Amino acid sequence: MDKLIEFRKEIDTIDGKMIKLLEKRFEKSREIGKIKRENGFEIEDRQREKEIVEKRISSSKLSREFIINLFDLIFKESKIIQK
Repeated sequence: MDKLIEFRKEIDTIDGKMIKLLEKRFEKSREIGKIKRENGFEIEDRQREKEIVEKRISSSKLSREFIINLFDLIFKESKIIQK
Protein backbone atom coordinates (compact mmCIF):
# COMPACT_ATOMS: atom_id res chain seq x y z
CA MET A 1 0.00 0.00 0.00
CA ASP A 2 2.90 2.38 0.70
CA LYS A 3 4.16 1.85 -2.84
CA LEU A 4 0.76 2.80 -4.24
CA ILE A 5 0.73 6.03 -2.25
CA GLU A 6 4.30 6.78 -3.33
CA PHE A 7 3.49 6.20 -7.02
CA ARG A 8 0.40 8.36 -6.80
CA LYS A 9 2.43 11.19 -5.27
CA GLU A 10 4.92 10.87 -8.12
CA ILE A 11 2.10 10.98 -10.66
CA ASP A 12 0.68 14.08 -8.97
CA THR A 13 4.08 15.75 -9.27
CA ILE A 14 4.39 14.78 -12.94
CA ASP A 15 0.84 16.02 -13.63
CA GLY A 16 1.69 19.38 -12.07
CA LYS A 17 4.81 19.68 -14.22
CA MET A 18 2.84 18.82 -17.36
CA ILE A 19 0.31 21.55 -16.61
CA LYS A 20 3.06 24.11 -16.00
CA LEU A 21 4.71 23.15 -19.30
CA LEU A 22 1.41 23.49 -21.15
CA GLU A 23 0.91 26.91 -19.58
CA LYS A 24 4.34 27.94 -20.91
CA ARG A 25 3.53 26.51 -24.33
CA PHE A 26 0.24 28.39 -24.51
CA GLU A 27 1.94 31.62 -23.46
CA LYS A 28 4.26 31.20 -26.44
CA SER A 29 1.19 30.48 -28.59
CA ARG A 30 -0.30 33.78 -27.44
CA GLU A 31 2.90 35.59 -28.49
CA ILE A 32 2.96 33.77 -31.83
CA GLY A 33 -0.68 34.68 -32.42
CA LYS A 34 0.14 38.34 -31.91
CA ILE A 35 2.95 38.14 -34.47
CA LYS A 36 0.71 36.31 -36.94
CA ARG A 37 -2.08 38.87 -36.59
CA GLU A 38 0.33 41.81 -36.94
CA ASN A 39 1.78 40.31 -40.12
CA GLY A 40 -1.43 39.01 -41.69
CA PHE A 41 -0.53 35.33 -41.36
CA GLU A 42 -3.12 32.59 -41.03
CA ILE A 43 -3.55 31.18 -37.54
CA GLU A 44 -3.66 27.61 -38.78
CA ASP A 45 -0.54 26.00 -40.28
CA ARG A 46 -1.37 22.39 -41.11
CA GLN A 47 2.13 21.68 -42.44
CA ARG A 48 3.72 22.84 -39.17
CA GLU A 49 1.25 20.76 -37.16
CA LYS A 50 2.03 17.68 -39.24
CA GLU A 51 5.78 18.20 -38.77
CA ILE A 52 5.38 18.53 -35.00
CA VAL A 53 3.27 15.39 -34.70
CA GLU A 54 5.51 13.28 -36.91
CA LYS A 55 8.61 14.42 -35.01
CA ARG A 56 7.01 13.48 -31.68
CA ILE A 57 5.80 10.13 -32.99
CA SER A 58 9.26 9.22 -34.24
CA SER A 59 10.92 10.10 -30.94
CA SER A 60 8.43 8.56 -28.51
CA LYS A 61 7.41 5.19 -27.15
CA LEU A 62 3.81 6.39 -26.89
CA SER A 63 1.29 5.18 -29.46
CA ARG A 64 0.84 7.11 -32.69
CA GLU A 65 -2.88 7.47 -32.01
CA PHE A 66 -2.29 8.90 -28.53
CA ILE A 67 0.20 11.48 -29.80
CA ILE A 68 -2.12 12.51 -32.62
CA ASN A 69 -5.03 12.92 -30.18
CA LEU A 70 -2.90 14.78 -27.64
CA PHE A 71 -1.58 17.26 -30.16
CA ASP A 72 -5.01 17.70 -31.68
CA LEU A 73 -6.15 19.04 -28.30
CA ILE A 74 -3.03 21.17 -27.90
CA PHE A 75 -3.38 22.64 -31.40
CA LYS A 76 -7.07 23.41 -30.88
CA GLU A 77 -6.32 25.30 -27.67
CA SER A 78 -3.37 27.08 -29.29
CA LYS A 79 -5.57 28.30 -32.14
CA ILE A 80 -8.17 29.62 -29.69
CA ILE A 81 -5.42 31.46 -27.81
CA GLN A 82 -3.88 32.84 -31.00
CA LYS A 83 -7.15 34.39 -32.18
